[in-house]
Amino acid sequence: MDIIDDDIAGFIEGEVMTVLAGRDAGMAATIGRGVGTARVGPDAFETLFSRAQWPQLAHDLHSGAPLAITFAAPSDYRCYQIKAVVLEAGPADAEGQHRAARYMADMAARLAGFGVPARPIAVWLCAHDLWRVRYRVREIFTQTPGANAGRKVSERGS
Repeated sequence: MDIIDDDIAGFIEGEVMTVLAGRDAGMAATIGRGVGTARVGPDAFETLFSRAQWPQLAHDLHSGAPLAITFAAPSDYRCYQIKAVVLEAGPADAEGQHRAARYMADMAARLAGFGVPARPIAVWLCAHDLWRVRYRVREIFTQTPGANAGRKVSERGS
């Protein structure tokens, strides 16, 4: 996707924690955690999350809805936030299920290596009733703490 470079694409598709934020009809924020590595495609990105764990978010992610996704590396707090528009959301396919299972095992091991106890990891990494959301990126910002936090990296017009 021409809005991001290979370094950012590799980061987003890597071992990062993901938080999704939408909004309900009253403009109140709805949030959820992603599970599984994101996929960066030529026309859209895709992120997985548990509809069972985040039902309000799933309800609010309809075609045309705004979406913000933050990708954060647990090792060094490097972060990017994407502002996007939802293309579609629905049940994950078998490949998505496999990707989520692999991600959960890898991320649980990685977080345990940083001293995070198993109990909160199990809550964060839930793939029950796994859904995927496809979205078109509009803007990308760096959110890594420091002087460049909040700096716009790139943008796509309507």
